[in-house]
Amino acid sequence: MKKIIFLGLISSFTFINGCQSIEEQTENKPDVVLTTQKSTAEYKNCVLEKTSVLMPLTTTETKNGFRLAKGEMGYAGVTIYILNENGATKIKGHIPSSSWAVIPKKIKQALKDCA
Repeated sequence: MKKIIFLGLISSFTFINGCQSIEEQTENKPDVVLTTQKSTAEYKNCVLEKTSVLMPLTTTETKNGFRLAKGEMGYAGVTIYILNENGATKIKGHIPSSSWAVIPKKIKQALKDCA
């Protein structure tokens, strides 16, 4: 029983921490790419509202939008960039996933619902 609990904790910890730093993550193709007519602030607020129960995300203001993230000890679990590009709001989400993970699927759906 202790081994099962330990494996469950390790699996959860790995998902939250991800396996890449933010810099490494941004070098890869995003898992979600969307465009919306909402402002960056409107979209950010929508995503934060829809994901608050799933996973609280930290908000950082960038020079052309926002970064929403959840990670630990320098490693990115979920990173969502909400950028103002040529007057349109573009979303790039780096969301690690697997076939059994429910939270990443719900976060991806929240990103689509807010667009």
